[in-house]
Amino acid sequence: MKDCSNDVIKFHNDEVTLAESQRASMRDRRNANRTRLKSGLTKMDREGPDEHVIQGSYVMKTMVQHPDNAYDIDDGAAFLPEQLKLQNGRDMTPAEAKSMVKDALMKDERLPSEPKILKNCVRVEYEGGYHVDIPVYRSKKALFGGTTFEIAGTEWRKTNPRELSEWFEERVTATKGSKDDDPQLRRMVRLKKKFTRTNCGDADAPSGLILTVLVDEAHRSHQSREDEAFREVLRRVKLRLDANWRVWNPRDAAEELTKPTDQAKLAKLSQCIGKALDKLSKLDDPSCSRALARALWDDVFKTEYFSTLEQKDRSRESTASQQPDKPVNKRGGGTYA
Repeated sequence: MKDCSNDVIKFHNDEVTLAESQRASMRDRRNANRTRLKSGLTKMDREGPDEHVIQGSYVMKTMVQHPDNAYDIDDGAAFLPEQLKLQNGRDMTPAEAKSMVKDALMKDERLPSEPKILKNCVRVEYEGGYHVDIPVYRSKKALFGGTTFEIAGTEWRKTNPRELSEWFEERVTATKGSKDDDPQLRRMVRLKKKFTRTNCGDADAPSGLILTVLVDEAHRSHQSREDEAFREVLRRVKLRLDANWRVWNPRDAAEELTKPTDQAKLAKLSQCIGKALDKLSKLDDPSCSRALARALWDDVFKTEYFSTLEQKDRSRESTASQQPDKPVNKRGGGTYA
């Protein structure tokens, strides 16, 4: 296989993963909402959340660049049962708990938009595509340590908001290379998300969680070449989907992550992967040039990034070839022929 490992790493670093400035901007919005919520609850003579539960791709560090800045942060607010009571002593319903959070946020006149109450969270939207989702939890301290959570949906439903991020961190640790500062499993998930978005489109893409589970199943351990690692992930994911499109929670085999609407999405993803693998098979030809290899990777990710690398390399080679040869001193002593 024509070696484009360094090119794939450069593409990931430049076009896929978030810059630290972007993550910092998201942290600022998250922290601003935490402050806003606590301040608003104080004005309502209520206590702030017992704790915040950050979750999703932000905490997993698998978010990818989006052309429309459509980023979201899931930052749950967990309240103790005694904090979720009305003045008459009655326990709040899930709808009442979410309404309390919305009302508290709206106490801040600087709020960028009116929060929306959704099925499983309260959403604050920002200009430029950002939004912060705030799931509302009722938390209970267990007698012998630990905490149990119930999420405010259509009803109070038992959940563990940290189980998947903890699972992923364990998988990252188990599969990382000894010198891998940014573990390869994370990079493979980001690349897979990028591939899916550019080939299937946002509307037809499976959820980031489903893609993460599929990549984890396909990525066995660190590989020295990034291009080979990603190609193998594509191959294994396709085999997996063609055999069975349904995906389950890796921490709870009884919970299916896929819904009936995901079947068509995953079938389309499998087709896109098949086309990409057909293109990448040309890399196995011994006569495959670097220029062709880069064009193939462009086609796989629907980009011009790799061709740009080729143009830059050719420009440098051309410049180097045009440099005049250094004069040769035939007699020594600083006198040139």
